[in-house]
Amino acid sequence: MKSNERIRRFCLLALSACFVLVAAQTASAQQTPAPGTFLISEFRASGAGALLGDQIRDEYVELYNNTDTMQDLQGYYLQFSDGANDFVIGPLGFSFPVAPHAHVLFANAPGYTLNGYAAPDFDVASGDTTVDIFTENQGVALFFGDPVGASTRIDAVGFAGNSTTYREGTGLPVFSGGGFTPPGVQYAWVRKLTTGLPQDTDDNAQDFALVSLSGDMLGGVQSTLGAPGPENSASPIQHNAQIKSSLIDPQCPGGGPATSACARVRDPNAAGANAAQGTLDLRRTFTNSTGQTITRLRFRLVNITTQGNRAAGEADLRALDGSDIMLTRTDTNPITARGLTVETPPTPTNGGGLNTSLVPTVSAPITSGASLPVHFLIGVQQGGNYRYFVNIEAATTMTKNHVSSNSKQTGAHVSPPLAPVSLKRWVLRGPNKLERSK
Repeated sequence: MKSNERIRRFCLLALSACFVLVAAQTASAQQTPAPGTFLISEFRASGAGALLGDQIRDEYVELYNNTDTMQDLQGYYLQFSDGANDFVIGPLGFSFPVAPHAHVLFANAPGYTLNGYAAPDFDVASGDTTVDIFTENQGVALFFGDPVGASTRIDAVGFAGNSTTYREGTGLPVFSGGGFTPPGVQYAWVRKLTTGLPQDTDDNAQDFALVSLSGDMLGGVQSTLGAPGPENSASPIQHNAQIKSSLIDPQCPGGGPATSACARVRDPNAAGANAAQGTLDLRRTFTNSTGQTITRLRFRLVNITTQGNRAAGEADLRALDGSDIMLTRTDTNPITARGLTVETPPTPTNGGGLNTSLVPTVSAPITSGASLPVHFLIGVQQGGNYRYFVNIEAATTMTKNHVSSNSKQTGAHVSPPLAPVSLKRWVLRGPNKLERSK
């Protein structure tokens, strides 16, 4: 980056006073993290929000702690490509520890429309409706240390043609016509999940998928039917190894009638939206082996044959809302399978797909060792071979997705802020000269 470039900066500090020198000294005292310690796991540069000035500022960036240990965001910078005027958020001048495999969410709060799904941990605009952190076809990079000086790039994602600072590999396919997505389109770029974990091959084009509520072409790029699913520091985290699935009726591992507790039920005559060829119902029991009480449970679709993500001969499936149903096992014991509903916002008029999350109708905590029978109701738009894989996400009584800098890690849950932390805005007027913007 050239030193004479004008850079727009936000300084991430909890207090109104901003001591950049102190923050920089704190960051330098930390051990430099390895590339990939945090991953950019989901982002978008616009969305369904209304115009604020000349732009839709419904934008966010989600980070993921890609390690098995607590990681602190102190000393990190997010840098956005925006032509000659790069936009930098950082440094984080206070401790913000993030639990293993948990997330952190940065959003432009004045334009952000998904607060009902996950509110941002950080408001990058400090309530200013004129701020636009980046635009379509640009990129974002995460650094430890000031990107203008000595720093380590931790991760980056961007589009073909961007500087290699802002992308890995060939980059994402460029939206045509400037890439401006029409108002009303809910979409996101999401990192693919393989074996339950984010994929990181150092090639953005291979590692990310474009999802939208329509599954249509967006700016000349084919999207997959699905939904944005931003996650913050209070969101449930993946627990595939500790919450195992099993058959509700071990004596019926195949298909059966609707009232049975068999593993799957195919009803080609079921009527309803997003089920042109009926429904498929998958029944499973999930057992809590976390050692703690589960206070929040959901299932995230990580691989599904659906519109925009199926080959010839493969099915077109849609996740549907289901209600509780009474089933009878082979041993004649009755059992209730809880329905799952698509988590909103946004509302999936075409059914759920890739990155859609589903929540059980029961809201009561699931104690350690207890099991929850559920059924996945799936609309079949087109028959064929299919894939339907989910990640199991949970929050427990011992979840510490984020702990404050002065809290002792005793195992007690520490809630994140009720409101996003506003980030103070700064402008770099010259080398090492930082002034508060008006």
